[in-house]
Amino acid sequence: MEITVLGFSNGLDCLDSTNTSLLVSTAQTSILVDVSGSPRQSLLKAGVDSLSLDAVLLTHGHIDHVYAFPSLIHSMWLQNRTKPLIVAGNDLAIGVCKHFFSYFRLDRKIGFEIDWKCASTKQIGDVQISSFSLYHRPEVPVNGYTFMADGMKVSYFPDSVASLVIPECALGSDILIHEAGGLDEDREEINKSHTTALQAALMAKKANAKELFLVHVPENPDLRKRMLAEAQGVFPDAFIPSSFQNL
Repeated sequence: MEITVLGFSNGLDCLDSTNTSLLVSTAQTSILVDVSGSPRQSLLKAGVDSLSLDAVLLTHGHIDHVYAFPSLIHSMWLQNRTKPLIVAGNDLAIGVCKHFFSYFRLDRKIGFEIDWKCASTKQIGDVQISSFSLYHRPEVPVNGYTFMADGMKVSYFPDSVASLVIPECALGSDILIHEAGGLDEDREEINKSHTTALQAALMAKKANAKELFLVHVPENPDLRKRMLAEAQGVFPDAFIPSSFQNL
Protein backbone atom coordinates (compact mmCIF):
# COMPACT_ATOMS: atom_id res chain seq x y z
CA MET A 1 0.00 0.00 0.00
CA GLU A 2 1.20 3.49 -0.80
CA ILE A 3 -0.02 6.90 0.34
CA THR A 4 0.50 9.80 -2.06
CA VAL A 5 0.10 13.32 -0.70
CA LEU A 6 -1.75 15.22 -3.43
CA GLY A 7 -1.87 18.36 -1.28
CA PHE A 8 -0.93 19.28 2.28
CA SER A 9 -2.04 22.89 2.84
CA ASN A 10 -4.85 24.10 5.06
CA GLY A 11 -8.01 25.83 3.85
CA LEU A 12 -5.88 28.34 1.94
CA ASP A 13 -4.15 26.64 -0.98
CA CYS A 14 -0.76 28.08 -1.83
CA LEU A 15 2.10 28.10 -4.33
CA ASP A 16 3.57 24.73 -3.34
CA SER A 17 0.40 22.88 -2.45
CA THR A 18 -3.33 22.63 -2.89
CA ASN A 19 -5.64 21.82 0.03
CA THR A 20 -4.98 18.55 1.82
CA SER A 21 -5.94 15.46 -0.17
CA LEU A 22 -4.50 11.94 -0.22
CA LEU A 23 -4.41 8.96 -2.54
CA VAL A 24 -4.43 5.50 -0.98
CA SER A 25 -3.37 2.88 -3.51
CA THR A 26 -2.42 -0.76 -3.88
CA ALA A 27 -1.80 -2.83 -6.99
CA GLN A 28 -5.55 -3.44 -7.14
CA THR A 29 -7.27 -0.44 -5.53
CA SER A 30 -7.13 3.36 -5.62
CA ILE A 31 -8.99 5.58 -3.13
CA LEU A 32 -9.05 9.38 -3.22
CA VAL A 33 -9.38 10.88 0.27
CA ASP A 34 -11.13 14.27 0.05
CA VAL A 35 -11.50 16.22 -3.18
CA SER A 36 -9.86 19.60 -3.73
CA GLY A 37 -7.70 21.41 -6.26
CA SER A 38 -7.86 19.97 -9.77
CA PRO A 39 -8.48 16.32 -8.90
CA ARG A 40 -8.02 14.72 -12.31
CA GLN A 41 -4.75 16.58 -12.87
CA SER A 42 -3.52 15.62 -9.38
CA LEU A 43 -4.39 11.97 -9.95
CA LEU A 44 -2.59 11.98 -13.31
CA LYS A 45 0.52 13.44 -11.67
CA ALA A 46 0.29 10.59 -9.16
CA GLY A 47 0.11 8.09 -12.00
CA VAL A 48 -3.61 7.31 -11.68
CA ASP A 49 -6.23 7.97 -14.34
CA SER A 50 -9.51 9.01 -12.75
CA LEU A 51 -11.24 6.36 -14.86
CA SER A 52 -9.55 3.69 -12.75
CA LEU A 53 -10.35 5.33 -9.41
CA ASP A 54 -12.37 2.96 -7.22
CA ALA A 55 -13.62 5.28 -4.51
CA VAL A 56 -13.77 8.75 -3.02
CA LEU A 57 -13.60 8.80 0.78
CA LEU A 58 -14.69 12.01 2.51
CA THR A 59 -13.58 13.16 5.96
CA HIS A 60 -16.12 15.96 6.38
CA GLY A 61 -18.22 18.51 4.55
CA HIS A 62 -16.09 21.66 4.76
CA ILE A 63 -15.49 23.42 1.46
CA ASP A 64 -11.74 22.77 1.16
CA HIS A 65 -12.38 19.01 1.40
CA VAL A 66 -15.28 18.61 -1.04
CA TYR A 67 -15.45 21.58 -3.43
CA ALA A 68 -13.83 19.76 -6.37
CA PHE A 69 -16.21 16.79 -6.25
CA PRO A 70 -18.33 17.99 -9.21
CA SER A 71 -15.16 18.65 -11.22
CA LEU A 72 -14.02 15.08 -10.66
CA ILE A 73 -17.37 13.59 -11.67
CA HIS A 74 -17.59 15.91 -14.69
CA SER A 75 -14.15 14.81 -15.90
CA MET A 76 -15.24 11.18 -15.56
CA TRP A 77 -18.31 11.94 -17.66
CA LEU A 78 -16.18 13.59 -20.36
CA GLN A 79 -14.09 10.42 -20.46
CA ASN A 80 -17.17 8.21 -20.79
CA ARG A 81 -16.56 6.36 -17.56
CA THR A 82 -18.74 3.27 -17.07
CA LYS A 83 -17.14 1.77 -13.96
CA PRO A 84 -19.19 2.33 -10.74
CA LEU A 85 -17.67 4.74 -8.20
CA ILE A 86 -17.95 4.38 -4.43
CA VAL A 87 -18.39 7.66 -2.54
CA ALA A 88 -18.25 7.20 1.24
CA GLY A 89 -18.45 9.62 4.15
CA ASN A 90 -20.64 10.85 6.98
CA ASP A 91 -24.15 12.13 6.33
CA LEU A 92 -23.19 15.81 6.08
CA ALA A 93 -20.29 15.23 3.69
CA ILE A 94 -22.38 12.95 1.50
CA GLY A 95 -25.24 15.47 1.59
CA VAL A 96 -22.98 18.27 0.33
CA CYS A 97 -21.68 16.14 -2.54
CA LYS A 98 -25.18 15.01 -3.47
CA HIS A 99 -26.20 18.67 -3.60
CA PHE A 100 -23.31 19.43 -6.00
CA PHE A 101 -24.26 16.34 -8.00
CA SER A 102 -27.83 17.53 -8.40
CA TYR A 103 -27.12 21.27 -8.78
CA PHE A 104 -24.82 20.72 -11.76
CA ARG A 105 -27.25 18.13 -13.17
CA LEU A 106 -24.56 15.49 -13.20
CA ASP A 107 -27.22 12.95 -12.30
CA ARG A 108 -28.65 13.50 -15.81
CA LYS A 109 -25.32 13.16 -17.59
CA ILE A 110 -23.14 10.40 -16.24
CA GLY A 111 -23.31 6.87 -17.54
CA PHE A 112 -21.97 5.18 -14.42
CA GLU A 113 -23.39 4.39 -11.00
CA ILE A 114 -22.37 6.21 -7.83
CA ASP A 115 -22.58 3.92 -4.82
CA TRP A 116 -23.11 6.25 -1.85
CA LYS A 117 -21.87 4.63 1.36
CA CYS A 118 -21.55 5.62 5.03
CA ALA A 119 -18.22 6.45 6.65
CA SER A 120 -18.20 3.12 8.48
CA THR A 121 -17.47 1.22 5.25
CA LYS A 122 -15.13 -1.60 6.26
CA GLN A 123 -13.39 -2.44 3.00
CA ILE A 124 -12.83 -1.04 -0.47
CA GLY A 125 -11.10 -3.44 -2.82
CA ASP A 126 -8.22 -4.99 -0.92
CA VAL A 127 -7.93 -2.06 1.53
CA GLN A 128 -9.40 -2.60 5.01
CA ILE A 129 -10.80 0.58 6.52
CA SER A 130 -11.67 1.57 10.10
CA SER A 131 -13.37 4.90 10.73
CA PHE A 132 -13.44 6.94 13.94
CA SER A 133 -15.18 10.15 14.98
CA LEU A 134 -13.21 13.29 15.81
CA TYR A 135 -14.15 16.74 17.12
CA HIS A 136 -13.64 19.68 14.79
CA ARG A 137 -16.65 21.94 15.16
CA PRO A 138 -20.04 21.17 16.71
CA GLU A 139 -21.95 21.57 13.46
CA VAL A 140 -19.47 19.62 11.29
CA PRO A 141 -18.89 15.93 12.10
CA VAL A 142 -15.46 14.63 11.08
CA ASN A 143 -14.27 11.10 10.44
CA GLY A 144 -10.70 9.89 10.62
CA TYR A 145 -9.64 6.64 8.97
CA THR A 146 -7.16 3.81 9.39
CA PHE A 147 -6.15 1.96 6.22
CA MET A 148 -4.60 -1.51 6.19
CA ALA A 149 -3.26 -3.45 3.20
CA ASP A 150 -0.11 -5.33 2.21
CA GLY A 151 0.94 -5.58 5.87
CA MET A 152 0.93 -1.79 6.31
CA LYS A 153 -1.21 0.39 8.58
CA VAL A 154 -1.76 4.13 8.00
CA SER A 155 -4.00 6.35 10.13
CA TYR A 156 -5.28 9.75 9.06
CA PHE A 157 -6.53 12.39 11.51
CA PRO A 158 -8.03 15.24 9.43
CA ASP A 159 -9.28 18.60 10.76
CA SER A 160 -9.80 18.03 14.49
CA VAL A 161 -8.82 18.93 18.02
CA ALA A 162 -6.20 16.56 19.48
CA SER A 163 -7.89 13.41 20.71
CA LEU A 164 -7.41 12.55 24.38
CA VAL A 165 -7.94 8.87 23.59
CA ILE A 166 -6.18 7.33 20.59
CA PRO A 167 -8.62 5.19 18.57
CA GLU A 168 -7.65 1.56 19.05
CA CYS A 169 -7.46 0.99 15.30
CA ALA A 170 -4.73 3.66 15.02
CA LEU A 171 -2.40 2.12 17.60
CA GLY A 172 0.85 0.86 16.11
CA SER A 173 0.40 2.67 12.80
CA ASP A 174 3.35 2.60 10.46
CA ILE A 175 2.42 6.13 9.42
CA LEU A 176 0.23 8.57 11.31
CA ILE A 177 -0.92 11.54 9.24
CA HIS A 178 -2.27 14.40 11.37
CA GLU A 179 -3.46 17.90 10.64
CA ALA A 180 -1.61 20.70 12.44
CA GLY A 181 -2.81 24.27 12.70
CA GLY A 182 0.17 25.96 14.33
CA LEU A 183 2.46 26.17 17.35
CA ASP A 184 1.65 25.07 20.86
CA GLU A 185 2.12 28.61 22.17
CA ASP A 186 -1.13 29.37 20.33
CA ARG A 187 -2.89 26.27 21.66
CA GLU A 188 -5.84 28.12 23.18
CA GLU A 189 -6.87 29.57 19.84
CA ILE A 190 -5.90 26.58 17.70
CA ASN A 191 -7.74 24.10 19.92
CA LYS A 192 -11.05 25.71 19.08
CA SER A 193 -11.06 23.45 16.02
CA HIS A 194 -7.54 22.15 15.28
CA THR A 195 -4.42 20.53 16.75
CA THR A 196 -0.99 22.01 17.40
CA ALA A 197 2.16 20.44 15.99
CA LEU A 198 3.27 19.46 19.48
CA GLN A 199 -0.05 17.81 20.26
CA ALA A 200 0.09 15.83 17.01
CA ALA A 201 3.58 14.62 17.92
CA LEU A 202 2.45 13.59 21.40
CA MET A 203 -0.42 11.65 19.83
CA ALA A 204 1.96 9.87 17.45
CA LYS A 205 4.17 8.94 20.38
CA LYS A 206 1.19 7.69 22.39
CA ALA A 207 -0.04 5.69 19.41
CA ASN A 208 3.41 4.09 19.06
CA ALA A 209 3.50 5.14 15.40
CA LYS A 210 6.69 4.79 13.38
CA GLU A 211 6.41 8.06 11.44
CA LEU A 212 4.33 11.23 11.68
CA PHE A 213 3.41 13.48 8.76
CA LEU A 214 1.87 16.89 9.47
CA VAL A 215 -0.68 18.08 6.91
CA HIS A 216 -3.28 20.86 6.61
CA VAL A 217 -0.44 23.17 7.61
CA PRO A 218 -0.31 26.98 7.22
CA GLU A 219 1.28 28.64 4.17
CA ASN A 220 4.04 30.53 6.03
CA PRO A 221 7.37 28.68 5.44
CA ASP A 222 8.95 29.94 8.68
CA LEU A 223 5.94 28.85 10.70
CA ARG A 224 6.10 25.41 9.09
CA LYS A 225 9.77 25.07 10.09
CA ARG A 226 8.99 26.05 13.67
CA MET A 227 6.06 23.62 13.78
CA LEU A 228 8.21 20.79 12.48
CA ALA A 229 10.96 21.55 15.01
CA GLU A 230 8.36 21.58 17.78
CA ALA A 231 7.00 18.19 16.70
CA GLN A 232 10.46 16.64 16.27
CA GLY A 233 11.35 17.73 19.80
CA VAL A 234 9.11 14.96 21.16
CA PHE A 235 8.79 12.71 18.08
CA PRO A 236 11.97 12.77 15.97
CA ASP A 237 10.45 10.94 12.99
CA ALA A 238 8.06 13.78 12.20
CA PHE A 239 7.88 15.38 8.77
CA ILE A 240 5.94 17.83 6.63
CA PRO A 241 5.47 16.22 3.21
CA SER A 242 5.80 17.78 -0.20
CA SER A 243 3.15 17.67 -2.91
CA PHE A 244 2.97 14.28 -4.68
CA GLN A 245 5.32 12.68 -2.17
CA ASN A 246 4.80 8.94 -1.72
CA LEU A 247 4.84 7.93 1.92
